[in-house]
Formats: sequence, C-alpha cells, structure tokens
Amino acid sequence: MLRRQGAPVRPGPGLPVAVSPGGGAARLCAVTTPSGFRGFDLVKHGYERGEVDAYLGALAAAPFAGDRPQPPRFRIVRRGYDPGQVDARIAELLGRGEESAAPASGGARLPTPEILGLIASGLGDWRKLGQPLAARYRARDAEAAAVFATAVVRAAAAAGREVPEIRLARGCVDISLYTTAPDGGREVTAADVTLARTLGALAREQGLTALPGEVAQVELALDSADFATAGPFWSALLTGSPGHAVRDSVFHPTDLLPNVWFQQTDPHPLPRQRWHLDLWLAPEVAPARIEAALAAGGTLVDDSQAPAFTVLADPEGNKACVCTALDRA
Repeated sequence: MLRRQGAPVRPGPGLPVAVSPGGGAARLCAVTTPSGFRGFDLVKHGYERGEVDAYLGALAAAPFAGDRPQPPRFRIVRRGYDPGQVDARIAELLGRGEESAAPASGGARLPTPEILGLIASGLGDWRKLGQPLAARYRARDAEAAAVFATAVVRAAAAAGREVPEIRLARGCVDISLYTTAPDGGREVTAADVTLARTLGALAREQGLTALPGEVAQVELALDSADFATAGPFWSALLTGSPGHAVRDSVFHPTDLLPNVWFQQTDPHPLPRQRWHLDLWLAPEVAPARIEAALAAGGTLVDDSQAPAFTVLADPEGNKACVCTALDRA
C-alpha cells in the first residue's frame, strides 16, 4: 500500500506494490499481470530530480533477478505536480490491471507545447525537431563515445523500446528518439520522454557533456498538389517500396536518408521552385543561424510565421526554411 501524508492508495486485486530502496517519499509501483511485469511508475514526490534520474538509470542498466523480463518503460511524475494529481495517477495505474502498462507503440502523441514544457522543466539535454527528440553529447574520446552508445542500446532494450537512431562522429554521440505510430508516422510519446531522461542520467554518470544547441535535422520539402499520387513514387525511389509514404511524408525505415515532407499546394504551372530544404534547429540557435545566412548574401523572404519557420533565399532566389518547434501544435 502507498501512503502520502497518511492517505492510503490501495492496489487493485493481485497488483503488488514494491517500495523503492530509498523508502521515504518515492515509491516504485510495479504493476504485474499474468504475463509478468508490464509497466512501472516511479512516483517522485520530494526527491531531487538527479536522484530520480540516477535511480531510473540504475534500473535501466541492471537486469531483474531470475527470469523476469526487463521493465519496458518508466514514467516520472515530476516535482511540481499537484499531490492530488499524483495520487490519482497512482490509483489509475494500480486499478487498470492489464491496461496499466503503456502500449507497445509508446502511447499517444504528446503535443509540441507539452514537449517544450518538459524540456524547460528538466529535459534540458534534448530538443524537439521535426519529428524526433534529439540530443548530442560530447565524449572525451571515441572509446568513451562507443561505451555510451552501447549503454544507450541497453537502456532502450531494458525499456522495451526499439534501438534509437545513434550516430557517432568525432567524439560526439547524436541520438534521435521517436515512436512509430501504427500508420507509420513518427511522433514523440511519453515513453520517448522517459527514455530521454534515462539516457540523460547515463550521460552524466559517464561524464559526457550535453550540446543541445548543436542538434539539427534536414528535411527535404516538396511542393505537391497530390501527395496520394506523388508520395508512393518518391517512397519507391528512395526506399525501394511505395509503402513508406505516410501521412504527408516519406520516411526511410532505417533512417538512411532524410525524410521528404510534401507541402500541400494548389496545382501550378512550371517552372517554379518546388524543392526546398527545411533545416530544423534548436530554438536558441536559430536566430544566429538566420543572421549568418543573411550575412553570407541571403535575403529574408518571410518571417511572418517565426519562430515556427522563417523563409530565406540564396542570392539566386532558391528558398530554404529555418524551422523550430516553437509555436506549433
């Protein structure tokens, strides 16, 4: 049984509650089902964020005793939540039985404003780009970067997640996190946020330095009046199958190539520029990058939608957009 200020929260039938090693105000609620452990909630109420991150990192790195499966994911209820919300969340999780664990897909898409709020309140290593959460960490050398990359893979496996996109280059480790929706679209869910927190804790434990202002994503944008017709062609050309045209984009299934976003337009005569680059940046570095492009001979075409996106043109009139996650749904 869990207690907060003397108020008990009773688990549902057959759903035991394990107390975390530190006791006190934090509790690890282990929701079990006949098939074994399916979901965990670390309810933080009074511990410092670093303590919670370290505890999650330890859980992600260490296997359970015996033949219990690894925990598929974690959720953190951060300090600052109303205690009533915390208690309600515990009661909800413990009373739902088989449904208490998040679905394998990672759960529902998080709105971008909510993601930005999480970044501002403790997820500072990460930035929201076009589809993924992205982080860059600097390691002391290539070997340390490889060790961290291995830890990332293990933490993702322990959380029941697919291996994230990981890139090693010159002492840096780049990570992109997203959930693939049932229709093939890419979005950030609570499971991605939880894994991001765990990876941030691992990075700190291993002495890596976060470089959130250096993350970036290039997206190819094509003006199209008929995605249903054009999308399958580009999907087949870029991935070998027409089946990777999803929603309004083409995604390579192994992230070998940048994704292509189809910008809806009215039919129009040629010639007209139909391709442009969308460069996704961390919000805090976008203004400086725009200024650098303008100083190098570019022109400002349209900033009416800034900071969501700003349209620039090169000296020959070819356009590109500098995009951020700000002011988006």
